[in-house]
Amino acid sequence: MWDITMYMLELTITVREPRTDFPMASGNSYHTSITRKSPEEMVDEVVNNIFNKEA
Repeated sequence: MWDITMYMLELTITVREPRTDFPMASGNSYHTSITRKSPEEMVDEVVNNIFNKEA
């Protein structure tokens, strides 16, 4: 059975310093149809990975 639906495959977020445009942090989420997540879940995943990263 085929499941042909629209879904977000990949999301990349880059946090930049506003004055210089220097990239300070970035995160990525990639999910195929088998492990797909909603756009909201993908945003949460990337933002949590960026801001919860151990220094």
